[in-house]
Amino acid sequence: MFLKQNRLFSQRDERGSTLLAVIGLALVTSVIGVTVVTATINGLGVTTSARAGVQARAAAEAGVDRALVAIQSGCTTTFQTTTAPRYKYSLQHSISSTTPIWVTGCPTNASTLIKITSTGYAANTTVTGASPSDSRIVEAVYANVPIFVPAPVIEPAVYANTMEGDFKNFVLNSALSSIAADVQIKNGNVICSNGATIDGSILLANGYVKLDRCDVNGAIHVSKYVDISGLGTVVKKDIIAIGQGVASGSDVVKLSSGIGEVRGNISSAGNLQIDDLVQGSVSLSGTAANSVKVGSSGQVQGNVVSSGSVVVSGSGKIDGTTSTNFTGLAPLPAPRVPDWTDIPYPNTSAWAGYTVLTWPVATSSCMIGNSNAFWDSLATKSATTGNIVVDARGCGAAGLEFQNNIRNIELSANITFIAWKFNVDKLVATTPVNSLATRYLWFMVPDNINDTGADGKPTPTCPAVVDPNNPVGTILLTNEANIAPTIAAMAYTPCKIISDRNFWRGQLYGGTMEFLQQAQLTYVPVGVPGVNFDASLPPILVLSSSKLGGRVSFRELR
Repeated sequence: MFLKQNRLFSQRDERGSTLLAVIGLALVTSVIGVTVVTATINGLGVTTSARAGVQARAAAEAGVDRALVAIQSGCTTTFQTTTAPRYKYSLQHSISSTTPIWVTGCPTNASTLIKITSTGYAANTTVTGASPSDSRIVEAVYANVPIFVPAPVIEPAVYANTMEGDFKNFVLNSALSSIAADVQIKNGNVICSNGATIDGSILLANGYVKLDRCDVNGAIHVSKYVDISGLGTVVKKDIIAIGQGVASGSDVVKLSSGIGEVRGNISSAGNLQIDDLVQGSVSLSGTAANSVKVGSSGQVQGNVVSSGSVVVSGSGKIDGTTSTNFTGLAPLPAPRVPDWTDIPYPNTSAWAGYTVLTWPVATSSCMIGNSNAFWDSLATKSATTGNIVVDARGCGAAGLEFQNNIRNIELSANITFIAWKFNVDKLVATTPVNSLATRYLWFMVPDNINDTGADGKPTPTCPAVVDPNNPVGTILLTNEANIAPTIAAMAYTPCKIISDRNFWRGQLYGGTMEFLQQAQLTYVPVGVPGVNFDASLPPILVLSSSKLGGRVSFRELR
């Protein structure tokens, strides 16, 4: 009996142990299962996150590529896609490349840097929920290269290698309001008075300006000084005076009329005396010993900056700020006046395509009066032959004389007269009725020694002087000239142009220039075919366009 009970108890213990083993094994199996599932889910999350990150980065780079195309063809500041690959980008630009200041928008021609910020989105997001890997933001910076081109050059209304005499009662205006009638003088001064008007700027490479009742509708830029006095003068733009040769205690700019105006700014490299109204600002870039003096009749509506002192007397007034003992002002630029341009004859480049006619000295007088067969034939020849060069060098030292009773000439084409001298007492030129095309006349005394590379000065090669008061090579414009609005004329000589009681329409270009009483000039650009009168100067470059440059930087922001 006892033995039977012991066996029963033993069997029960074995069954309990087995149950515990089974339960333990189940627990271990469950832990392993949970671990495997967790690891699998985590691995899937990492894998899909990496995939999403790659897709988002690729989409962001696609946005950069799309932006680069847009910049070069119909730029838009922002753009986003609605289909895969999904991205959006925005553009900024900066003018400065050293210390960029970013401005939202498409680049301008002046921009030097372009920044593209692009956000890309994954096509397949992370399976475990939203993740930073589902989007990427990249920033790409590219250079933008401004393109500069030479600006078109328009010759001045008056160019003189040397200036003589004064502008008295002189009227210089422009036929077109968009083109200024400038005066450029290499050596010499402009002394303008008696109600004269210059409808443009005055540029003197080696000279000074003195104005008394002489209005200048452009700017004044001189190497020496500017003196405005008398009963009032208006200068509508800036005054720049470098002060070459001016004594240290003298004024480089002096406005002393009391009723005059300068409507632009004034820049001087020496003392300034202001007793007129200056609507702009005043800058003195001289030494600490220099001074800006505003007298009782003076007023500066802008600011005054001086390398030295500023003195205001009596009821004088400065409306803007005043800065004294200022250092670091840039040197003033030299006036832009080109060297003399030689135009010889024969000159195949200037008159290419023109028909050359020789003045028949043996049968036709070089003094053109009421009856001159060759002169009278030019109207028909211009209608049938086209552009003409009339070589009248055979007229010798006396040249061509257009007398007061000369017959009118009708131009159907352009005509160039080449002679050693011109005396134009009267000239009436017209074009056919209903003709809208502008026709051109040239009166050329050739400069046949090409010395531009040597000294850039006119070299008269005329025959010997026969009249000291009216020497060979002179172009004398007197009494009456009536040139139709459809015609423009240019006078060129390495010698001297004299305009006396004359109305001219076109340009004047002389080795020496002198204006006498009541001279008038209406400026129309003429030039000479194939000749660049500004060849001695560096070109003026203007911003034309820009092009995309290379990549400067690329980084992932998130």
